[in-house]
Amino acid sequence: MWEADPVEYVRASVDEYENFSSPVSGATSFLLSLASNRTKTSFSMLQSINTVLRSNPTPAQRFGALTMMSVLGPFIVRHPDVKGSIEQFMVQYVLPEFTSQEPYLRSVVCLFISLVPLELMRFRHVRCLV
Repeated sequence: MWEADPVEYVRASVDEYENFSSPVSGATSFLLSLASNRTKTSFSMLQSINTVLRSNPTPAQRFGALTMMSVLGPFIVRHPDVKGSIEQFMVQYVLPEFTSQEPYLRSVVCLFISLVPLELMRFRHVRCLV
């Protein structure tokens, strides 16, 4: 769909979060509920996400992992144990996807950047953002 009509792709993917009968909306609601009510469980999910991203994943697997991180991002950047590793995560997994050949991966990293409150983060190496 991205190649045929990129605007429609973005509209459909954004509407997906508002369509309460869709699997994406259900999974997103589940992750949000888990992150807000059972923080220890959400941190074990972070380990699973990192395992997927470190295992030479396919583009679809990277998309799924980065989408999960986008949902969990606003919660995790506030946690003192995770806050310090967000910079490394962004440099290692998020920023490289801006040059991905897969347009939907570029889309999900834009989603991640838009949902994670970057003002709560302190970058030690600002040059990595340039």
